Amino acid sequence: MNKSFTPVFVISTGRSGSTMFMEALSKHPQVATLSYFNTKFPNHPEYNRMLMNALNFPILGDLLTKRFTPTESYKYWDTFFMGFGTPFRDLTADDLLPFTEFKAKKSLPLNVTSSRNTLFLKITGWPRIAFLKALYPDAKFICVYRDGRSMATSALRYLNWYGWNGTPNWRFGMLPPNLQEIWEKENYSFVALAGLHWCLLMDAYEKAKPEIEPANLLEIKYEDLCADPQTGFKKVSDFAGLNFPASFSSRLNNFRIESTNDKWKKDLTPAQQDLLERVMAPHLKHWGYIN
Repeated sequence: MNKSFTPVFVISTGRSGSTMFMEALSKHPQVATLSYFNTKFPNHPEYNRMLMNALNFPILGDLLTKRFTPTESYKYWDTFFMGFGTPFRDLTADDLLPFTEFKAKKSLPLNVTSSRNTLFLKITGWPRIAFLKALYPDAKFICVYRDGRSMATSALRYLNWYGWNGTPNWRFGMLPPNLQEIWEKENYSFVALAGLHWCLLMDAYEKAKPEIEPANLLEIKYEDLCADPQTGFKKVSDFAGLNFPASFSSRLNNFRIESTNDKWKKDLTPAQQDLLERVMAPHLKHWGYIN
């Protein structure tokens, strides 16, 4: 086992641009990620390492990156800790089992190669920061976040959003009293719940953030990344201790990074827009999306 192995966790609420972020980042010649192979063969991370090796070959690498994009691969995580993918609350350090720590630290380093030696692991939903920090105390964390109105509207269009089942059955537990009160005042509106979903997860992130040393945390605003990907990914590379080769910079120029934040206004009626902004107002203000 590589004793110096330290992963970088990319956390987000989901529907926040983190997929685009990981796909662009995976084109960096020093970056390893999880892939389809971890999901298909969760007990054989060496298959994913073979893919990471192949990505640096000219032409072949370009073909493979189109076919095998980075994944969260919770089926792979479940081999370490069965509840990792769908906990009803955020995970804490107290949830880390000795078996989980032993197996994760044995398996995760097997995904990297001599050249792609920095493993970026995407985590969505609950941040799970305290749990991951207990697993790797020196780990780095990148938080990719986006205007919550866009995330909420995207959730309403997303096939697997569980809010339609109500909070007792939506995989995120009951809302805390302050958010529950808001939802009740809005007559249990699904639009309101989608907005409160983002608020819930961002509150969980804010609560867990002090666990991370400031030098090991980088916050990336999706909108800023879309406006200037070169600067954004240079900042990411510096943070993670990576080079910023011309080949990666060139690939970023050919990678489509586009903000679609205005779509929430097109996808909701004026009344629904007002409702969404009303329930999310304090959080949107805190994160700099409204005055």
